Amino acid sequence: MITRAAERVQRSLYDNAEHLAFIAGERSLTFDAVKVQSLSLSQALRDLGVVSGDAIMICLSDSVDAMLSYLACWWLGATPMIVDFRLRPSERRELAKIAGISLTLETRSTKVSNSYKSAVWDDRWLFTPVDPNLSSPDLEKNRPAAFSLSSGTTGKPKVYVQSHKVLDRRIMARRFSVEPGKTRLLTPMMLSFSATRHLVLDFLCGGGCILFEPPLFSASELAERLVSTKVNATALAPSVIHALLREIGPRKAPFFANLEMMRSVGGPASPEDKVAAYRYLTPGYRMSYSSGLTGPIARLGGTDVLERPDSVGRPVEQARVTIVDPETLAPLPTGEKGLIRVASDTVVERVIAPIGQTAERFGRGWGIPGDIGVLDDAGYLSIIGREADMIVRGGVNVAPQELERVLLAAEGVAEVAVAGIDDVELGQEIAAFFVSNLDEVELHKICMRLCTPDRRPRIIKKVASLPLNAGGKLQRALLAKQLDTQ
Repeated sequence: MITRAAERVQRSLYDNAEHLAFIAGERSLTFDAVKVQSLSLSQALRDLGVVSGDAIMICLSDSVDAMLSYLACWWLGATPMIVDFRLRPSERRELAKIAGISLTLETRSTKVSNSYKSAVWDDRWLFTPVDPNLSSPDLEKNRPAAFSLSSGTTGKPKVYVQSHKVLDRRIMARRFSVEPGKTRLLTPMMLSFSATRHLVLDFLCGGGCILFEPPLFSASELAERLVSTKVNATALAPSVIHALLREIGPRKAPFFANLEMMRSVGGPASPEDKVAAYRYLTPGYRMSYSSGLTGPIARLGGTDVLERPDSVGRPVEQARVTIVDPETLAPLPTGEKGLIRVASDTVVERVIAPIGQTAERFGRGWGIPGDIGVLDDAGYLSIIGREADMIVRGGVNVAPQELERVLLAAEGVAEVAVAGIDDVELGQEIAAFFVSNLDEVELHKICMRLCTPDRRPRIIKKVASLPLNAGGKLQRALLAKQLDTQ
């Protein structure tokens, strides 16, 4: 039985040789071309000094080149880590140090010397004559399959180390019914996000075709591409799905007739958006709740979207979820709020973090990703917030996500984010940041009407947009800086 991700991909490259694997603009590659070019690239990397056991950071703007580099590392027995190509040189340098990176592949030179070893991408690498010994990829079991970065909400990088077995299990846990040569996935999300990467690997393993699109799509352009390309599946951030809903609006029938799956990944979605996506976009809408530490945790899909949109669904088959006390880690009764603890065979082997950063709580086969949640009698899991985001105002714990759900329901509020601001008397004060056509006086009245006094935001700020990372996830730590802007 195949138990390693690289072996599963390698077999698919041979079995589906003539089918299209990647499409990006005018560029298209068959599975055979992916095999040939990734092997050529592995030879080029070896010529650059990469050896088995090295860790390689892939910082490329082109998703096809990034994926070929990822596979090339496997053929050499090296460990790839795909990162956002927009990272500043100082961030690349820090990551290279933390993760022990041997070489960084870059789209262009950063002009920062003596900080980390790098090589600027050269298209000729894809046509390097291959040493015959490379025709048999080096897939020793004891080498990590990949390094994966945390989502970037804290600003402090953490690197999750995945073995080939764990990565394979994560890919299989996200299985979509792929028919070789016929099933097509469109994704405008970058490969630096593990959810995107795992779905792409799923399609590669199944013989499906992946259409890579630029991440900076308008909602109307994305809608047109999803229709014109006749794809079967897509994976989008909640913020992108929200934009599609605003563009398309309520309808009698779902807009995307061909879409069998629209997966929402990379962050929380409002109950209203979940229901609207199911009704107006596609009944193939499903939300996946997972973490870089533990892998897949829960999934919401089918009519559960309509019946329990307040939840993230039931735990996936391989995840055993319990709610535990934040201090003692003792299990709590059904219906009580606490930390989410996940036991699964998809938990990472180890976490690499900067010196002095608090380590995440995990052990062999279990992990606590840091979210606060509650399980009900029917087994549905609801997320209350993140432990690190919890606001403590005058001794009262306030989950910002709970307040956001309440305030977002108010008429005239397009988007809202809540954060704790340091306060001398209370420890923290509650601030709410609104994207709205209402003025701040009207927004203050909404807070007075909808929030209890101990959880009511005292600081109200109207902003043009919320700070989101490239995956559409709120960067809560940056909200306070918006108080200084006009």
